[in-house]
Amino acid sequence: MGAPVGTLSSTSLIDNNTSTNNPNNTPFNIGMLKDASGNQVQFTNAYHEDGKISTYWLYKYQNGVSYYHWSGLNTNTALQSGLGYTQKGGGTLSEYIFEGKPNNGTILLSATDTGGDGSVGGVSKTQYLVGNPYPSAIDTHQFIEDNETLLGGGGAIYLWEQWAGDSHVLNAYEGGYATRNKFAGTRAYQFIGLNGGQTADQSGTKTPQRYLPVGQGFMVEVVGTGNLQFNNGQRKFQKEDPSQSIFFKTTNENATVETTSEEELIQKIRLELVANNGLGRELVLGFSDATTDGFDYGYDAKVFEVFTNDLTLPLGTEQMVIQAYGSITPEKVVDLNFKSDGNLTYTIAVSEFENFPADQEMYLLDNLTGTYHDLTSATPYSFTSTAGTFNDRFDIVFKNAEALSNEDFELETQNTSIFYQNTQALLFVKGLESKVKTVQLYNTLGQEVYNNKSLTNQQLESGISISNLSTGMYIVSITTTNNQSIDKKIIIE
Repeated sequence: MGAPVGTLSSTSLIDNNTSTNNPNNTPFNIGMLKDASGNQVQFTNAYHEDGKISTYWLYKYQNGVSYYHWSGLNTNTALQSGLGYTQKGGGTLSEYIFEGKPNNGTILLSATDTGGDGSVGGVSKTQYLVGNPYPSAIDTHQFIEDNETLLGGGGAIYLWEQWAGDSHVLNAYEGGYATRNKFAGTRAYQFIGLNGGQTADQSGTKTPQRYLPVGQGFMVEVVGTGNLQFNNGQRKFQKEDPSQSIFFKTTNENATVETTSEEELIQKIRLELVANNGLGRELVLGFSDATTDGFDYGYDAKVFEVFTNDLTLPLGTEQMVIQAYGSITPEKVVDLNFKSDGNLTYTIAVSEFENFPADQEMYLLDNLTGTYHDLTSATPYSFTSTAGTFNDRFDIVFKNAEALSNEDFELETQNTSIFYQNTQALLFVKGLESKVKTVQLYNTLGQEVYNNKSLTNQQLESGISISNLSTGMYIVSITTTNNQSIDKKIIIE
């Protein structure tokens, strides 16, 4: 949460919109909270007591790297304007009144990347819990722009949603972090964290919108050193509404997604991975002339955490949950990274298309099976997987190579010879007319045992060394630059 008020005090009136902290704002303490009737909130030091706030769960998180960097609070701890804090619900005590001096003007929070280089959770990823400090909504777009030099994760903000459960045990939590940037928002994925488990229904119910309401707290990743900034330019008169401004705390129905003028230029799809245990990862992809296939601050958002069963969008060495690309062309290929623990079955489908022409082709290409699944259809693509990380199994493509001239494809396969020479442990591919993109080998369990994206046709003609494989049958899968797939069984003795 974030407090929109501070303690009552008399201060001199000055310009609220300078580049320095507005001294008119005063610290807040949790003991100032009142209930819906205007009475002072009661506290308890027990884990839970109905009608009271437990002091056991009061924490802040500033420039932290690990789970152990949460810092405990008491009811009298002075909280600077803009700081976020955590508290757990008090059962029947579910509504609160912030009574005090309203915050206004510039608010600065000192931020330092204590984790140093890298962005590995619990090791080098520095995070900061902040909160909307004003008695009005704030515009996430403006907040992201104003803090470009300090925000990691592509400028994304992360909002916790607890969608079910009432346990205080960490590995029994039923909640996770939703993501928002200037382009879009995605629902939360079940939080695993420190020894956390995957429990019950694991899909978030809320899509974060552009405007954050009064009292809303959120996490940001910090890179560099400086001041995180709130200012009056970020403030917006916006009532809470599922399509524009929604508070992230308790469960509610799915929110619709707003479309602003700057987003109307971008073609958008929402892609969902859903497992048979209820686990779900939502991705958002955008395409426009104003964005690129590289990094676009404010339009590309890193995942908060990568999980054992997951689907993400690779961007260099990072994994993204929201990513904008350049315009669609028939030759464009969007890579997907997939992880599985080998125990679940999955579906992948598009849940929303926005700003696309009716005749736009779009396919999910399963490179393991050579299947082109029409993403514009209402039918999800269903599949199983062995355990592992499969960064080359799935692509999104915008033309179906199977629909190319049968004569051309048959000519390609007829002229291509694939064989394995056991005495020298060499794989030969001869007569391949199109340039090779990827060479993969799979065993009979469907496990990838070899992958190479840097081979030339000349190297394949001369034979490439593939050794240290057990005897048995394997599938050689060759993908060419025009996205044709040629598969051949070989026997290794």
